[in-house]
Amino acid sequence: RVKYRELRAVGIDVDFDPVMDVNSNPQNPVIGDRAISGNPNVVASLGSQMITEGQAQGVAAVAKHFPGHGDTTVDSHLALPAVTKTWQELWDVELVPFRAAVQANVSGIMTAHI
Repeated sequence: RVKYRELRAVGIDVDFDPVMDVNSNPQNPVIGDRAISGNPNVVASLGSQMITEGQAQGVAAVAKHFPGHGDTTVDSHLALPAVTKTWQELWDVELVPFRAAVQANVSGIMTAHI
């Protein structure tokens, strides 16, 4: 709650957060500890709470990095990672938090360059 009060106090009304990536690959060079968890249900639950709280305080949330950057092996700021999972694997892990974000009425979703 403090974060969103502070953002509003300085006139910021959009937050490019939460990171909804699942830390599927702890060796990931760019997501790593930026992820809430390696468990998609934990990411979904805590991320949705952040969305709901922030937006209740007037700060639009933008969930990122769709369709999920947590299982890549390359830093997307330096090269182009590829997602090699099947649609079902994405649905069962990486997309769980994003579905929850939509259910929480997230204001936006940032795509990843992967």
